[in-house]
Amino acid sequence: IPIIVKFSNLDSYSLSLGRIIFATIFLFIWVFLTKTKIKSIKKDKVKFIFFGLFHALIIIFFFIAIKLINTATAVILLYAGAIYLVIFSAIFLREKIEKITLISLVISFLGIVLIFFNENLRLNLKGYLAGFLAGFFMSLVFLIGKILSKEYDKMTMTFVQNLIALPLMLPLLFLIRFNWNIANLFTLVFLGIFCTAIAFLLLYSGMKQVKGQK
Repeated sequence: IPIIVKFSNLDSYSLSLGRIIFATIFLFIWVFLTKTKIKSIKKDKVKFIFFGLFHALIIIFFFIAIKLINTATAVILLYAGAIYLVIFSAIFLREKIEKITLISLVISFLGIVLIFFNENLRLNLKGYLAGFLAGFFMSLVFLIGKILSKEYDKMTMTFVQNLIALPLMLPLLFLIRFNWNIANLFTLVFLGIFCTAIAFLLLYSGMKQVKGQK
């Protein structure tokens, strides 16, 4: 994803909106053709609203970070979400933090501090902040996802998450200048289907089997 986004001539908002649009279309077609039953989310609708909102924010902030700062740094800041997730899992899921996890947490945190306190931070604060927010919201999505996975199957979680994220991202239409061509369309289709719909189906499938902090 980072390489595709970095070298795409589409702006971060176009990429974000297009990714969600094609993910939702793909999932809708899949549900329709396979006649997959989507479980009612009525009792957990608030959790799902935040699940979809944070999902949208991850994508937007991550793509902004990739466009503004070093790609490797943007990826590190995104997956720093694992640090926050360990803390959230201990608080909200009552998971015990293992010794090796605690050691890794401290080392990782020191690494994040070193990334933030450098000369480039002053030059591109927006990019670093976007990367941090992407990681923060990713930890919240994983936390909520772990909670929801106890009651809902992977298709319900992925389909509803993107269905909620889509209307929340529509205001981006007023910010984008989309350059229509086959290459850009292929990029969005690839991001939507393989990097979002299928990827998150696999993610939520495995989420039932592991601790939140893993």
